[in-house]
Amino acid sequence: MSKIAIFPVMSGRNGGGPETYERELVRGLSVHDRETDYHITCLNSAAAAALETGQPNFRSHIIPGGVRPLAMTVGLPWVLKRESINFMHAAYIPPTWSPVPYVFTLHCSSPFATPELFPPAILARLKFLLARGMRDAAHVICVSHDVLARAAEHYRLDKARLSVVHNGVGAQFQPTTPEQRAPTLLKYGLTGRYVLSAARFEKRKNLARLLEAFARLRATDPDCVLALAGDMTWEAEPLARKIRELGLADGVVRLGYVRHDHMPHLYGGAVMFAFPSLWEGFGIPVLEAMACGAPVLTSDTSSLPEVAGGAALTINPLSVDEIAAGLCSLAHDARLRARLSAAGLERAKQFSWERTAAETLAVYRRVMADLKIA
Repeated sequence: MSKIAIFPVMSGRNGGGPETYERELVRGLSVHDRETDYHITCLNSAAAAALETGQPNFRSHIIPGGVRPLAMTVGLPWVLKRESINFMHAAYIPPTWSPVPYVFTLHCSSPFATPELFPPAILARLKFLLARGMRDAAHVICVSHDVLARAAEHYRLDKARLSVVHNGVGAQFQPTTPEQRAPTLLKYGLTGRYVLSAARFEKRKNLARLLEAFARLRATDPDCVLALAGDMTWEAEPLARKIRELGLADGVVRLGYVRHDHMPHLYGGAVMFAFPSLWEGFGIPVLEAMACGAPVLTSDTSSLPEVAGGAALTINPLSVDEIAAGLCSLAHDARLRARLSAAGLERAKQFSWERTAAETLAVYRRVMADLKIA
């Protein structure tokens, strides 16, 4: 029986979309494949707990080394050798080096397409690992056609070495009734009309322009608030200053990290979901919002039109005027909201994590057959 290692990085650390991908991939594989011997090689015990499947053919290992650079460089190869692993899937970033053949998932093209959106130290690490992975990986799984096309062009790759496997949307993301979501909304202080945005506080998510645009909506709709769900990062203080400068202290609710099971209620109660990101490899929150019936405003760049599929109001994320116009249109036009809500529900039905896992497993089997791994 083949031994396949899964190497997650974001699990157990409130890692947003990549963490969702790792968790749902492992869960889906545990449903689709009860024969292969899977080894989940985790950086810490929190990740191991988050990825527990309860299936006998899945085992977790904590990579020794403590700090991530040492664990990835020394600890991961040691575990792969110790467990006689045949093949590995690096689910978020490529390994520094690997003693076994591997595939990795490329979640976003932004490190090489829009490097100005990253702090220098983080950018340098990502560019090094991606270049290494593009050179060494047996195959690269891309989460969208946009990512695949940009990666093939930037790294001058044969497209036969790349496959598209779209992300999914969880079954828990579905419409809710006002009665079902009322306790959650009360917990977060969202008792009136609100626009929801869910994103880490980082430059790529374009929250500064969203705040400027929301200030214009607020001038015509003073009872509406902007609810920001997501982890604080190095951009938290500049955004706090922006909120003060725009006079939005009582118009913005910073929710911080929101539990996964609370998000359907937040999506469902929102006037709209606003996601004017500058760059996305996929954009899982767009699908989640659609699946919950929220009308969506998002960007016309990178992979977002591919994911939205015509079921969202798209805008130029570099234009505060366009973002503001989109917010005002959705806030004041109930018929537009109803049309996008219905279209989004249909669009979201085309994506599932079960499909993601099945297509990923097909990639494993195809690549392993090519490599003559039994």
